[in-house]
Amino acid sequence: AMGNTVLGKSRSHEQDPDLPDDGDVDTPLLSEVESHLSRNIKMTSKSLMLIDVQKCFSEGTWADRFGLDEVRQIREAYDRCVDVLRTTQHIPTLVTRTPFPGPDGELDERIKGITQERGIQCLSKPGNSVLHAVGFVPWMEDRIRSGSRVIVLGGNTTTSCVKTSAVAIARAFRAKGLQVVVDLSMCGARATNHKKRCPDCLESYEMDYEGPLCDACVDPAVGLQSPVEAAVAEMKKNGVTVVDKFKMW
Repeated sequence: AMGNTVLGKSRSHEQDPDLPDDGDVDTPLLSEVESHLSRNIKMTSKSLMLIDVQKCFSEGTWADRFGLDEVRQIREAYDRCVDVLRTTQHIPTLVTRTPFPGPDGELDERIKGITQERGIQCLSKPGNSVLHAVGFVPWMEDRIRSGSRVIVLGGNTTTSCVKTSAVAIARAFRAKGLQVVVDLSMCGARATNHKKRCPDCLESYEMDYEGPLCDACVDPAVGLQSPVEAAVAEMKKNGVTVVDKFKMW
């Protein structure tokens, strides 16, 4: 998933400006999704996937490069992932990892412990999209055959692999009735990616994610949007349901 080493300016886990656009797709409101679930779908009909919840992004080389203050929200997302894993043992779950070398490639210790205890499969994901991970498509198809109609996603990062994977899954399995839900409480992004930007600086971010903000980035009149907000908008436009916290476990 990282085109270069984690010490270089890899663009994976920051943004994916080349994501194609299928046009606007109406996204159901969370209340409608939850109402449908509670009426028609059994407790075992949901699936959970955590994307690249690895040490690299919370305490490893990638985190060190940007500083611990920048990855604080990623650490908080890991805390939430752990809580969800501990309370959803009845939910079929899949985890992915980017093939970094050494300790950077390992899962967060708490999440690793839970996956080992429960025998949760961890797939290697060589690109931004989980569809590139060998074994994901058969797993998802098997879940759909078993009656799953909702997959909930969390992990790293909101602006890159989570967004790209959520949109790719929605497009690939929409015809089979699968609804993709992204739980933002389980998704991580650098602090800088939560800062609002003017349209020009947001566009520049797509080319250089370390570029500075300009004076216009404090003027609400220009239509400010953070990279995380832009990613959420992109997911919603492509039929993904995005929620602050998924509660229908």
